[in-house]
Amino acid sequence: MIQPKSGSILNANFLFAFLLVWGILFFGGIATLDAIIDQVNVGSMAEKLGLMSNDRIISVDGKAIVTWDEIFENLIREQGEVIPVQVERSGQIQSIVFDLGGFSQEEIQNLGITGAQTKAVSMRAACASPRLSSGLSA
Repeated sequence: MIQPKSGSILNANFLFAFLLVWGILFFGGIATLDAIIDQVNVGSMAEKLGLMSNDRIISVDGKAIVTWDEIFENLIREQGEVIPVQVERSGQIQSIVFDLGGFSQEEIQNLGITGAQTKAVSMRAACASPRLSSGLSA
């Protein structure tokens, strides 16, 4: 009886693990938060800046926002600046001026808001659909 080399078993295990993870991500998707505010903490920086529950952040300083993480990435990038932020509130687009002067990066990260809903983006759909890969939703 011929014994397989231990290296070939090890390589097969790595290949199997890679294919398994790829398959889960491809068919199952990755959960992301939309840029919709569920809750604004009383007395928080977000409340002082004028954000409200159910606001959808559309853009920060002219840069389109699709996911929750993009809100904070763009706000931190503009730390110390006065910037326009567009929100959709009750079906209307409103512009709010954020004065980020005097706020630290930590204060911006702890803005005082929580995300509203979770969606799963399938890698298969994102790769196949220009609409999804560009960040547009139905």
